[in-house]
Formats: sequence, C-alpha cells, structure tokens
Amino acid sequence: MTINTKSMRIDAMNMWPAKFQFPFERDISELLAKHNFMTPITTCRIKNNDDHEYHRIVSSILDGLDSLPERPDRSFESLWIPIDVEMERLKVPNVRGGKFKAFVDHLRTAEITNGIRNQLFLFLENAPLQACEYAAIRILEAIDNPGEHSEGYLARVRVAVGTDFAQDFATKYLPRIKGYPADVVAAELRKAGSFIRNVMRGRVMTLGGHNYGTDPYGRLAMFSSVVLPNIRNERFHGNVFSSYRSSVREMKHYASDCFISALAYSLILIVLAYRWPDAVDQAELENTLQSNTERFQILFRQQLGA
Repeated sequence: MTINTKSMRIDAMNMWPAKFQFPFERDISELLAKHNFMTPITTCRIKNNDDHEYHRIVSSILDGLDSLPERPDRSFESLWIPIDVEMERLKVPNVRGGKFKAFVDHLRTAEITNGIRNQLFLFLENAPLQACEYAAIRILEAIDNPGEHSEGYLARVRVAVGTDFAQDFATKYLPRIKGYPADVVAAELRKAGSFIRNVMRGRVMTLGGHNYGTDPYGRLAMFSSVVLPNIRNERFHGNVFSSYRSSVREMKHYASDCFISALAYSLILIVLAYRWPDAVDQAELENTLQSNTERFQILFRQQLGA
C-alpha cells in the first residue's frame, strides 16, 4: 500500500496541534527502540555557573537536545548558534581562514585533554557517506560555478584540507559528471563522496600528485569550517525541504543529520570545557564523546558499511 505523504502533510496542518507520526518518523522510533535507546546521543553532565554567557550557550544546547530524536537537523541549527558565536570571539582580523581557522587553531592548544581530542577525531572517522557526498557535491558545484559565494566556500576548503585539494578534486570528478545521464552522475558522485569519506577516516589519499588525509585537524576543519556552516546557510535561506515528512526520506539521511548534530554537540561541549573548566569534568566529557561514537556505530552500522 502506497502512503500519500502529500495528503498526510495537509492533514497534519489541518489537524494541528494534534500529532501523529509520518512513516519515516515511525522508522526512527523503531530504530531507537530496537537498540533500547531513547535518543541518538548521550549527554554530558555539567555544573552550574553564574556567568551569563555560559547560560546563553546552555540554553542553545537545550534547544538542540529538545529537537532529538525526531529532528537532528533542527538540533544542529540550535547547536551551531553558540559555536558560531565562539568562532567570532576567537577570530583574528585579517588572517587567512577567518573565524573558522581561528576556531580549529584554538582547539590545537586549548586546555582540554588529549583524550578529548582523540575521541573527537575518532568520531570524525565515522562520517557517513551521505555527509561526505554532500561535501563533494558542493565542492564540485563551487568549482563549476565561479563567483563571489563560490570563491568564499573554496577558500575555506583550501585552508581546511589543502591549497590544491578543490582543484585536484574537480579535475578528477567534474569530467565524469558533466553531460552524462543521471544514473552515471549519481554513481560518480558516490565515488567522489567515498573519496572524502576515506580522507575523513584518516586514510592517506593521493589526488593530482598530492596526499590528503594526514592531518586530523584538517579533517576536523573539513566539517567545522566547510560542511557545517554551509548546511546552516542553506537551511537559513530555505534551500531545504522538510524531508522527514517526505516519502523519499531514507535512513542514510537520518544518519547524516545525526552525525552533524552529534559533532556540533561535541564541539560546543568542548567550548564549555575550555572556557569554564570548573563546569565540565573533562574525564566525563571524554567518556561522553566515546559513548556517542559507539552509539552512532550501533545505530548506523548498515549506513556506515555502505
């Protein structure tokens, strides 16, 4: 039996505030129940602090957590707000890479344990193909459609991964997708996404005579400086469809959104840890990051193996 989600959306609008689950929302509930999880992430306990800015960040974190498990995409929106504010705080004027580079550079020397850093890098190795394919598509689009916006995006890619990466990437993959049928294009974009996923897994990948994937901070920057802000900008400008209430939504999309949300949650917890060290137990934070990696692997074993 085919379910008409278009009619369901109209019914949901007309019946609001009554609530009922769309088919994909039921799939999410069943996935979590199968593994006895209430949400796709575990949380880290924090202590009270009278600082106003501290509580402003905590409020955004709460908004993000309240969107789980149903809408990790909306969770990310709330979690990104204080990350962006922290990037602005750390920004050094007239420095190449701007606030995004300043944030990653600060994480190199911030007063957090190496265990926290290592757990963050281990989580990044689980970047699902869907998220990496998104990065690949946006890089290729930016190269193929030069302009002010594209150049700003590519500048972040160069700082994050390497000066030659975007051009090397486009040289290999653009000729394989321009003018070809949709099924061929889709297959090649998956290959391009797989290349980025291998980079995120720390595998040294050669492209155009250059090696990529050697620097864990570069892999972090691929997402914190390139993917995450671009997702946020697209959502802000309405360039997305609420596909959690769509018939085309698949679990690979949920895995990607959960990865983005969990990464943002990890980053903002790290901000709390180095700015208010008495409020976050770093050993507990390290355990939380490890638990979230393990939970992500359990929930999305099938998607990670794709």
